Amino acid sequence: MVTPVIGAAILALPIWGDLRPGQPSPLNTLPWLTIGLIAVGIIYALVLGAVRPQALERAPALLEGEDSLATDPLPIT
Repeated sequence: MVTPVIGAAILALPIWGDLRPGQPSPLNTLPWLTIGLIAVGIIYALVLGAVRPQALERAPALLEGEDSLATDPLPIT
């Protein structure tokens, strides 16, 4: 439990350095760009799930290999 918290804190420091308020231009657009990219990713996942749900079902195989589909502990039903 301690290691993930330390890792998140270490990663939060440079992210805060990039996204803190009061940055000079063009760095002051980074928070909006970050929010926009997150929104695009969420919208893409929702559209992909509606149009091609089988693509999301096979997504673990992209990272873990084809064998992961047979041993998936939380299959999408």
